[in-house]
Amino acid sequence: MYGVISLGRLAQKYNVGKSTITNILRESDCWLTITESQENIKKFRGPKWPQLEDALGLWIDNALNTKQDIDGEAESTPSAESIESDRLALQQLLALYNPEDIWNGDKTGLFWKMEPSRVLARNSLSGHKKEKSRIIIFCATNATGSEKMTLTFIHKYKTPRIMKNINYKNLPVYYSWNKKAWMQVSIFNVILLKLNEIMRRKRRKIIFLIDNAPVHLILDETQEKLDSIDVKFLPPNTTTKLQPCDAGIIHSFKCHNKRLFIQNRIDAYDDVQDGIVEELADYTIYDALQNAAEAWSMVSPQTISNCWKKTGILLPSINETGEIPDDDSVFSDDSFDMDIDEIKALISQLPKSDLSVYEYLHIEDEMPEGGLTDFEIVDTIRNANKEEEDMSDEIEFTPTLEKVSPTDAEKAIDKTMKFLYEQGPEFGDVNEELKVLRKLHKK
Repeated sequence: MYGVISLGRLAQKYNVGKSTITNILRESDCWLTITESQENIKKFRGPKWPQLEDALGLWIDNALNTKQDIDGEAESTPSAESIESDRLALQQLLALYNPEDIWNGDKTGLFWKMEPSRVLARNSLSGHKKEKSRIIIFCATNATGSEKMTLTFIHKYKTPRIMKNINYKNLPVYYSWNKKAWMQVSIFNVILLKLNEIMRRKRRKIIFLIDNAPVHLILDETQEKLDSIDVKFLPPNTTTKLQPCDAGIIHSFKCHNKRLFIQNRIDAYDDVQDGIVEELADYTIYDALQNAAEAWSMVSPQTISNCWKKTGILLPSINETGEIPDDDSVFSDDSFDMDIDEIKALISQLPKSDLSVYEYLHIEDEMPEGGLTDFEIVDTIRNANKEEEDMSDEIEFTPTLEKVSPTDAEKAIDKTMKFLYEQGPEFGDVNEELKVLRKLHKK
């Protein structure tokens, strides 16, 4: 009888990562069909310097994701006159569309579990692991703020262990993944097709403004299907001036998202101090996507509309006064100022919270949306096998959400309905919530 050898020992024996062994075993049927008698099989010879080859490939991938030009001279920063000319050209183009049918989308990076601490944000000291878990969020909205596309949420795992029993179609975000948690051409094209399908069902034709990042390449097979979207690429190097998402929409989303995150951490610390639990609850990717969806719903139509006005790309007839709002008036609704004050108060309650509100809200400003330095590229290639094992270990020790049985779900609905029935007038009108619960109960 043959003994059983673990994946870890196999990986160590052949000096490869655990995931490499797993991939080989997954394709075992294919490998076993190859026999010595088969002719015309040529031995595959890898590159002479495989690490250099991998590094070059990663460098090109990195350059594309950080919007670097890898062929030709760098483009100069446009002049104020050039930007104004581009703004007027956009005004004329967008005048052909209703405000509801003028859309813009953009991506942003998030350190999704970073607390407001300089130790965690900048250093790797004893007892503190530098927090670098990140995701990419893609958001899109129209000029009036009346419609917002469901967020695209890009993580580095296909099936995080915490979400093992989750039906991804029921998530409040479009979940996507790749090992580096980067925006990719394939993901961008899926986003376009989803938005096109939404508009096609509504029998509408919209214009979609997007920056000219290399990953925003439209594939030929995608272009053929875009019958409800006209994609317009913004002029190079003008997004900070002409793109509504960069004019405050993404910033508003991040403010709401970080407030929700900090509140989650405070509640977790309180549970430990109050003796409710012994160990601090982790903030999982499942929590992160739930909070991202809620934060996106909190970005008000007024804020979105003001951000579009700030760019000046809409005609004065649409802007009402024709004046471009300044930075302070973009977030004119009182709720935004209240959020900033609340974040400041919440940060003061966290241990080791030595970042100011401004520092914390802008911590990702210099974070490439998928980029690495040359040193990091070399380090990544040199430690590729170790990285694979670290990723496997992270998955292995992450808890799984307990699957809820139909009986448990029914009991939970019953208890929630009973709770709502027991509340007094100060709790507010609960009729709409009860309608939803009764509908769920019938299922």
